Amino acid sequence: MFEASVTNYRLDRSSTSDSDSLILYYSPTRFVKMTQEPQYYRVSRVWFGMSGNLRDPHVPDSPQFHHAIFVQKDGSGSGDVHHAIGDVTNPHGMRYEKKFRDSIFQSSTYHHEQLLGYIKASSYLQLHAVLQSCQTPPRQKAYNATRDATEPFKTANPFTFYTTDELKYFQFPRLRKCKWWVEDQAIPALQASGLLVPQPPAN
Repeated sequence: MFEASVTNYRLDRSSTSDSDSLILYYSPTRFVKMTQEPQYYRVSRVWFGMSGNLRDPHVPDSPQFHHAIFVQKDGSGSGDVHHAIGDVTNPHGMRYEKKFRDSIFQSSTYHHEQLLGYIKASSYLQLHAVLQSCQTPPRQKAYNATRDATEPFKTANPFTFYTTDELKYFQFPRLRKCKWWVEDQAIPALQASGLLVPQPPAN
């Protein structure tokens, strides 16, 4: 195992002249040297920036991010994004999705990440099943005809809504969205699964 400390977020590549090419890929604290078909995948929490039209006026965070779990499967930074997508106005709430992404570190929306650990490639289907079983955010907004706006509701049957001041000062339970799915569902489930290790074992 070869390691070198780094101090900033970037993706570097390195190859040898030998026929058995090796890749250096990014970690928040080190570069890890692996073969092109790694036995371990790197698992992290990632933050993606959001454009103005995607920001939720009922979420107090500034800036706002889209939160996800990323499983890096090769040295180029490609892998699977696991996240909750959709809308909390939907009667069924948000839903889980696994989506392949090319080199997310070079994406214009990628912001930063937090390393969670590594998983054996042979155990990846188990990790997928763990994340797929996590509860997704339920419906939490509905159309308020009185104010002609879609808002968080107090009760669903019948729909009752917060006052203007309660909405203005965020005096209502925090909306459970992609951040909640990552922090309160996915990460605890991964930690409880025992599938992650802090570092791949040395060869």
